[in-house]
Amino acid sequence: MRRRNGTGSVKWDNITNKFRAIWFDETGKRHSKSFSEKTAAHDFLDQLNLDKKAGITVGSSKTLGQAIVELFQAEKQLSPKYRYATRKRDVQSAKLLTPLSNKSLSEITADDIMLLYRDMRQGKPPFTKAYSESQLKKTHLILRQVYRRATTGKNRLPYNPLDDIKAPSVPHKEAAYFKNSEVDALYEAIDAIASNKHNSSKHNYHIIIKMFLSSALRYGELVAIKWERINFDKRSIFICEEWNKNLRQFTELKTKNSKRHIPILSDEVFDWLIEHRQESGLVFASRNGYPIAHNCVYPLLKKAMKIAGIEKGSIHTLRHTALSRMIAKSSRLEDAQRMAGHADMSTTARFYHHILEEDTSDLLARYKTA
Repeated sequence: MRRRNGTGSVKWDNITNKFRAIWFDETGKRHSKSFSEKTAAHDFLDQLNLDKKAGITVGSSKTLGQAIVELFQAEKQLSPKYRYATRKRDVQSAKLLTPLSNKSLSEITADDIMLLYRDMRQGKPPFTKAYSESQLKKTHLILRQVYRRATTGKNRLPYNPLDDIKAPSVPHKEAAYFKNSEVDALYEAIDAIASNKHNSSKHNYHIIIKMFLSSALRYGELVAIKWERINFDKRSIFICEEWNKNLRQFTELKTKNSKRHIPILSDEVFDWLIEHRQESGLVFASRNGYPIAHNCVYPLLKKAMKIAGIEKGSIHTLRHTALSRMIAKSSRLEDAQRMAGHADMSTTARFYHHILEEDTSDLLARYKTA
């Protein structure tokens, strides 16, 4: 039987003993629905096609909650490198859209979204607390991806409510780092802890902290270093993977530029690596063979910070400190970008431009006139 309007097909299902209407939505996804009578299945498909011609697309009947689920499924299939931490953050951001999740995409207006953002900012019900602009922006990005999918393709939605909404703006936040005097005090405190004969630690965690301060590596990158990736002749380390503490496995790096060779700048770290050199395996391994955990190193850093009189800081602050000191010494963002493994120079400049603003000595030396 030829379809009366548009496309779609009706087939007999031997398992359910019913007629099944089969059609595809605007994203190309296959759908089906069972009917007791063949004419009812044809009527259903006819109505879908008439709705399309009238501007009521298949996507318009889809709720926001369904669209978000499909978005995450598509991201997982199309992006094998979809990081666990990124997905976890995206899911948390998407949950804030729950008040609108039962509405169809075509019913949601710009006013609905603006009211939701207002309630998020003020912590009004159904929200139990006020959310920052940063969290609003993450939620807005999820919503933007949903409507980008819904407004593209053969049977797209005719209206995108986000076109009438200005995205939440997040104030620029400069990277926090330790000052030179604090770094000197931190080194002294670390050495004092390491030389204490009552120190019960059997691991050289102080070397890890000093390596952070000289390499600007992320924690997952540093603890994933293997002996075979250290070139002692060239005094460099090949960074090609990281340890994912949530998945408890080695994963690919965040970006293409994250795969890089970095020099071993600290003589003390280099001497320690030579002294403990092995043929293979992890450089910093725990007793069970896994990379040393974050909560093993941080207590030592916290103790050293207390001795040095430093109030705030984290292991990631050590990375920012290493990059800040490098930029302040050479005024070259290119070197910092290479060490950090940033995708482009703009990322490095966004976080560390204030270092260049503080030190203008190189500009004076090059361009000063009489």
